[in-house]
Amino acid sequence: GVRHPSHRPSSQEEPVDRSMPAAEARGWLLRLFPAFSSYNFRWLLAANAAASLGMSMEMLAQGWLVLTLTDSAFWVGAVAGLRGAGLVAFGAMGGVIVDRVDRRKALALAQMLRGVAVLILGLLVVTEQVTLPAILAIALFQGVMQGIVLPANNTLVFDTTGPSRILNAVSARMMAFNAARIGGSIVAGALINSVDVGWCYVALSGAFFLSPALLLLMRGNFQGTGGREPVWRTLNEGVRYAIGARP
Repeated sequence: GVRHPSHRPSSQEEPVDRSMPAAEARGWLLRLFPAFSSYNFRWLLAANAAASLGMSMEMLAQGWLVLTLTDSAFWVGAVAGLRGAGLVAFGAMGGVIVDRVDRRKALALAQMLRGVAVLILGLLVVTEQVTLPAILAIALFQGVMQGIVLPANNTLVFDTTGPSRILNAVSARMMAFNAARIGGSIVAGALINSVDVGWCYVALSGAFFLSPALLLLMRGNFQGTGGREPVWRTLNEGVRYAIGARP
């Protein structure tokens, strides 16, 4: 038959731009979370998600380990409380340290040390050499490290997004944190049920090791702006500000 001029063979049809849906999705995401337009914040958020996954797995594994080792609800609470005591005791000093060093490096080092701690605990469990004092010591150490992680993380969120996008960045971080808590709890429960709590610790250490690796992908200078004044004076000023500040 005669081919109509308006008809084109399929091989000559104009190509479809398949990048359009991806571009539209990216535009929608940036309108919803403008903080994602920051390259450094995206990597910081990914690092936070990895660390949050590890922490949620650790908290579930910690309670299960202490309960199976001691068969005491008191020690389950005591270990968790000791972890919180480490954070409270070292939190102010952690802020002073973060204000004087490179914040990204401080956060990466703290996450790396947290990974080493849970890996050691996991190996102790796997080799059946774990003791309650070892669990208590590692819980306290994890609380101290959290005293560095929190101020370093908070200041980096501000550094990477600025004052105009800080609230949006905080909400995005909280979404990632809660999503990691859900996933981490499920994964930890599955690992404990299928293998053992010791191997769960070994596995979750990988999340803490992944976090500093992602932080290294950030670009720029994140040196703290703290002065050279004595540490005790900085601590005193911080406490006075916290007491006198009004919401």
